[in-house]
Amino acid sequence: MRIFDNEDGVSELVGVMLILLIVVMYLGIMQTYDVPRWNKELERQHFDQVYSDFITLRSDIEDVSAKNIPKTSSLHMGVRYPERFMLRSPAPSQGIIDTYPLNITVTLNESGSIKNYQINSTGIEYQVNTISNLPKLVFEHGLVIKDFGEINLPADEKQSLVLDGNIYLPIVLKSAGFYSSSMDVETLNFQPVPADAYRSRRFTTMNVTIETRYPDLWARWYEAGNKSKCSEITTDYGCIKITNIYGYDILKLGLVNTSELVNDIMYAGMITIPETGYSCKQGMEMWTKNQMCGNFPPSNSANQFIVKDITFGRSGHGHDDDDDEGSELEFSVKDLKGNLWTTEIRFINQSSAWVVSSVRQKVPHPPPYYCDYSTRFNGKKLNADLGGIIDLTSCYKNAGIESPNILVIDKMQNIIFADFLIN
Repeated sequence: MRIFDNEDGVSELVGVMLILLIVVMYLGIMQTYDVPRWNKELERQHFDQVYSDFITLRSDIEDVSAKNIPKTSSLHMGVRYPERFMLRSPAPSQGIIDTYPLNITVTLNESGSIKNYQINSTGIEYQVNTISNLPKLVFEHGLVIKDFGEINLPADEKQSLVLDGNIYLPIVLKSAGFYSSSMDVETLNFQPVPADAYRSRRFTTMNVTIETRYPDLWARWYEAGNKSKCSEITTDYGCIKITNIYGYDILKLGLVNTSELVNDIMYAGMITIPETGYSCKQGMEMWTKNQMCGNFPPSNSANQFIVKDITFGRSGHGHDDDDDEGSELEFSVKDLKGNLWTTEIRFINQSSAWVVSSVRQKVPHPPPYYCDYSTRFNGKKLNADLGGIIDLTSCYKNAGIESPNILVIDKMQNIIFADFLIN
């Protein structure tokens, strides 16, 4: 028999070839469908890590500005794909972190003089090119944003740049900018804005125009518009407008003088009004001079204006000065039009009981807004006769104070705290 007519082993060879074909087809299917699915899951896990890093970044920036301490934030940059036997993995994807400028214009009415102050803040963005088409992550004015292109999602349901009449605008300052492309963990070092770089300005009213690359997103919470509506700043994007923050010519806004800062350092700070933003409506405990609260009704519609829970210190050891003449509380209420109501309350200690020495309305003094407290309070024991309450409701009703308004502690001597309740 000729060798070419020998069919021994043909079935085994065909079987091996079929097995190899099945293995190759299986590997091809895995390479086409399973490997991308595994890589996408790896990319999503990495994105969750970076998103968590951005939430921590926001918290770190808030800590730097509020606690005045330096902090370092870490961002996990790139994605590395594992090596798989007989399967091909894509090359590592580098993460890119970049910054972009954000212009802020603060317009203050300073006793009738309108002045504009320019501050240059910074937005931070992260992006990595992967097969999952993951969104860009952005930190802008305290808000973490997922940028999908035409759709943008915030990390929070509510972003409070303004709360109880006060503004809380976080700023990141980096004159020279920042850019990094890396596979490793990138660190951002934030320093608090030095105290000598802040400048305080007393104002009556304040408006703020803030540049944003996401005006449609910010429009959920504030007046926002495209660049054609941002006359106070030059922008190719849009702006957030915050109007009518009241200062009553009493409050001071903390602004940052960027010329005082070193260019190669990244700073974090806050544009805000110190020691205010509290409501007196539900009661506000005051414990020191210059403390403030607001958001209460005008005189003609007030139902209650009382001072209660007054707690005294030892005689001669008041908060403001050493005086053995007893204890004293003085406060003023002022509205946006400049109407002022100032009341002084003095106490003396007699036989371990606190007695009202005098309650005097200092401003306004002439009729029709003057109120005489003498017969109501003078010589009365605070707890035994007055139930621990100084009720000034009737006199406040006649004080001519309009809304909006603010209460300021002018003097607090030998008093630990007092609760103001105004409704």
